[in-house]
Amino acid sequence: MTMAALQIQNVEQLRKAEDLKNSLEVELRDPLLDDAEKSKLQTKVNRLNAAIQEYKDRTKPVDPVSKSEKTAIVLQEAAPPEKDPRLDLTEDAHLWADLLLMALNKDKEAGRVYGEVDTLCGVLNSFRCAGTRLRAGKSIWVLKPDIDPTGRVAWESQAEYDDFKARYLQQWGDVLPDLLKQLTRKHPLPMGE
Repeated sequence: MTMAALQIQNVEQLRKAEDLKNSLEVELRDPLLDDAEKSKLQTKVNRLNAAIQEYKDRTKPVDPVSKSEKTAIVLQEAAPPEKDPRLDLTEDAHLWADLLLMALNKDKEAGRVYGEVDTLCGVLNSFRCAGTRLRAGKSIWVLKPDIDPTGRVAWESQAEYDDFKARYLQQWGDVLPDLLKQLTRKHPLPMGE
């Protein structure tokens, strides 16, 4: 999700960021949280608030427009989840294009509709948006985070990635390995890796 990259690109990512911010704010009210956990959550909420505000400021129309024109703008900005959200990361873009499409097909097979329930395609799109790469593992392609200590263009730390992986990717542990194997059959690992 955009919280690591902290640059929201479209309305769908804005919705995801706002949903995540709201859920983190609920977690913040948990009386069992210690000060360190509260501080970490508050930092994430603050970063999400900043990214949301920056996006809203950047996309605010210069001239007043009618509500129907605003709706048209929103519809043009919303990118489907199977499209790679990180056009700047070209090295593995072809792999992500196929992985996101395969995930979308799995979601369709299972009757999961993006925007109504969590979907594998939506989660993978969020991880890609935050700076996750596909790298050659021992025998298949694997997900690996890019790290940027500022959190502007990638995950802030390995710990942040691991936290989100446990929260959002773990639920797909029965499906994701098979998709990565299929991806490897379609795009064999480079020789010597």
